[in-house]
Amino acid sequence: MPHKLTKSSTNGTVDVWDISDASALKHMKSLTLGGELGPNKLRQDKSYAHQAILDPSGRYFAICDLGTDSISIIDSQDDKYDIVSRNSVSRAGCGPRHGAWYPQNGGAPTAFVVACELSNTLEVFSVSTNNGSSLSLTHSSELSTYGAAFPPANATSAAAGEIIISSDGKHAYVSNRVSGNATDSISHFKITQQAAPGGSKCKPKAGGITLEFVDQISSGGVNPRMFSFSKDQKTLFSTNMAGESGVVAFSRAEDTGILTALPIASIPVPNFVVGTQVGTPVFIQQIV
Repeated sequence: MPHKLTKSSTNGTVDVWDISDASALKHMKSLTLGGELGPNKLRQDKSYAHQAILDPSGRYFAICDLGTDSISIIDSQDDKYDIVSRNSVSRAGCGPRHGAWYPQNGGAPTAFVVACELSNTLEVFSVSTNNGSSLSLTHSSELSTYGAAFPPANATSAAAGEIIISSDGKHAYVSNRVSGNATDSISHFKITQQAAPGGSKCKPKAGGITLEFVDQISSGGVNPRMFSFSKDQKTLFSTNMAGESGVVAFSRAEDTGILTALPIASIPVPNFVVGTQVGTPVFIQQIV
């Protein structure tokens, strides 16, 4: 039976819907994330379920909760949709916003990378599937979403946003928002798979992953809330909620993952007008 998960970033809940009838949604259950609030009294005053993202195997959902510095795992097996683990991020007050599974090849994940909005860090976790009965995360490393040569002008307002990983598992990209700079930015990281004990030289056993900063380019505007790849992953499309360009497209090198410094196409923010109001582009994805 096909289902859809929706999350509420204002009340910390996740709803499960039956979508087998294309003409009507049927509510199945609601889950309350709960958990202890983080130390940031202004931004972590309650649970904020910021994202629900399905793992490559199609079984588990990770729910990033900005308010409780945690990632909850929901198991969809047998249509139960139960929370099977709650995983705390080691840095208190970091505010998990969005995450990305590794690898992206449709099998069981071995890592999960979280972009934390309040600390502007990437938190890397190794994944344990516990013999197929559940899934849990173990924190392994942390690094800034900014390169050392590209710091935010205003570290207080800066807020990491989107994160995606390429289908070959070699590159990750994260958006840096509200940085106080003339424009915000998109950072590129190289991903390296580490070998785990127990393998051989001919057939190494997969271990965790490490991320290494590569480059950082202008997003062409302010507040790049979301971005995505084209279907062939040769282009990265990004939105900006303010500034000069509301939508931008960057060419992406398949071998190195490097993005062009200047967009190959863009649409100015003032073009996004609804009635008399200038809109703010939020979501972008190639559909055909």
